[in-house]
Amino acid sequence: MVSSKCADLELVHVVTGELKRPIPAAEVRKDIASALVKSFGDASTSIFFPMLSTDLKRVFFKMAASKPNQSGEKRHGSSNRLVLFCYNLEASKLLFYTPSWGHSAWMWDNRTISDIGILFDAESGKFQALPNWPAPGNASHPSPSPDGKYLVFDTPMEKLGGGKDEWGVGVDGIRAGKYRIIYRFDNYKGANSWRRSHPHPVFSADGRRIYFNVSADRWTRLYVAEVDAGSR
Repeated sequence: MVSSKCADLELVHVVTGELKRPIPAAEVRKDIASALVKSFGDASTSIFFPMLSTDLKRVFFKMAASKPNQSGEKRHGSSNRLVLFCYNLEASKLLFYTPSWGHSAWMWDNRTISDIGILFDAESGKFQALPNWPAPGNASHPSPSPDGKYLVFDTPMEKLGGGKDEWGVGVDGIRAGKYRIIYRFDNYKGANSWRRSHPHPVFSADGRRIYFNVSADRWTRLYVAEVDAGSR
């Protein structure tokens, strides 16, 4: 999490309330000053969207800088989020960074990071392209199944024959390239926010359910889909 008063990576123990700051934003800027200057200039930056590996040994995150407008209102594009970093938490050591990212997630081996059409090795930063991505439409927010065989994703449905406000949630084999849209819906209502709520589907830890957001009426709701045991 990133506090509004602190740009550093913060880890909070949910039982004891103990707060740690293992990676200061200033250290990130020191590690790759030239890359950050190229991306953000002299703007003040914060650690943004951190994701812990489930063994708590590594973390990846982006850096962000605000982009104020004359009215002061927040809107799409109000923040500039660039560069993907991966750190070893135990040593507070930078493992790799890349200027390009889509929507990343940890694979369940705690070493591989999945992105849109790419798998990163968290130790070396080396990547391999997934041959059957990008998936249909304009698929985004891929998240892996616990066994590493599937990715669940969301996508606008217009390129797949749907309406311009319609989105879908689908499942695709990581290497098979055979996808299935499991649910489609109007996604342009819901919570009134300066940032559009996307479905962002994820598998449960046991792989038996898929959770995602739906903004089909005045509320943005959490939906749960059960995975057919015979299809796993």
